Amino acid sequence: MHASAKPTNLSETKRSGLFLLFFLMLLLFALLVGNVLLGHEIRGLQKEYYKTHDQLLEARDQRGELMIEYSHLTAPARVEKIAKEKLGMKAIQENKQTIFIVEKERPN
Repeated sequence: MHASAKPTNLSETKRSGLFLLFFLMLLLFALLVGNVLLGHEIRGLQKEYYKTHDQLLEARDQRGELMIEYSHLTAPARVEKIAKEKLGMKAIQENKQTIFIVEKERPN
């Protein structure tokens, strides 16, 4: 005796095919929505990055200006002038010494 295979029911095949098609369309829709949301997130991050980058460049410019101002304000000639004019200080010349360094010739 041979066991005969039962014929498949056509309505069950159509139903499973429709289910698969519906599942694939749902998956495609989810992927498209995810793609749109991801693109939106990327644009937001790019905007934040460029804003932060602009702040960095502005901070560098301000630092450069402050360094120039600091070097101007701490220049020895300016400090000495303010010490003399506003504080009445004077440089004492008697404690200054001049030292000359002379190199000896080396024998050949």
